[in-house]
Amino acid sequence: MAELTLTSAQRALGFVAARHRGDLEGAEALLGSFETEQERLLAVAFVLELCVSLLAAVNDETFDDTVQSLSLSMAQIGNPQIA
Repeated sequence: MAELTLTSAQRALGFVAARHRGDLEGAEALLGSFETEQERLLAVAFVLELCVSLLAAVNDETFDDTVQSLSLSMAQIGNPQIA
């Protein structure tokens, strides 16, 4: 199993930031910087869990309640092209 490192998680955050600012080349480069698909998956999963945890804390909700709220919000948005 691939090992999750702080550097991997930081690259995953960098990918999100690059996409957000419209730097698709930078985002693609960051995705390509992971040694394995598993490393990339673990890094993105870690960042997602951290973000949901922070959102839950700010909203004084449980993790599960926050996940449910996010899921409902995503369902209302529909299925936009996100690539």
